[in-house]
Amino acid sequence: MSSIKLTADSGGGTFEIKAPSSSGNTRVLTLPDTGNITLHGGKILQIVQGTSTTEDSFTTASLVASSLSATITPSAASSKILIQSSFLVDTKAAGRQIQIAIFRSINGGTFTNISGGNNTIAVATYSSNARLIEQASVLKLDTPSYSVGNSIVYKLYGKSESANGLVTLQSQGNEGVIILQEVAA
Repeated sequence: MSSIKLTADSGGGTFEIKAPSSSGNTRVLTLPDTGNITLHGGKILQIVQGTSTTEDSFTTASLVASSLSATITPSAASSKILIQSSFLVDTKAAGRQIQIAIFRSINGGTFTNISGGNNTIAVATYSSNARLIEQASVLKLDTPSYSVGNSIVYKLYGKSESANGLVTLQSQGNEGVIILQEVAA
């Protein structure tokens, strides 16, 4: 197998391009006629995690804070925060739907909804015939405005769609998790 390998002057990192291992697998890499090519990738500066096994109950059509949250203090200016969360939702009965939102507080300030769209993420599909118990997840890339050293808290909020009865998050003793990754800008 043919390859081209570039090594940094300092002997540190390498970049390698390899040909496909089997015939018939042709790949073409076209370089620009002028200028330099610079490869940049996001760098993960830190990862933090929050967990909860507390069953959070929602019975209103207004968003209410859950027990699932995590706090990160960015180490660099202009970083983005990648938010990933996984949890169990339970509609407790037929004909109900749970909606989740991601809220953020910077440096002890007010929690604000950063979910976008209609400000919630419907995570449990409505069923008129059956109770729903399902694993759900949310994923969001946030670009907060902060000063280095400010802590940022991300927290899940939930509600029962149209106040149509009890729905829960982290039901049946399951653990919910929220993971925050600081990504260098």
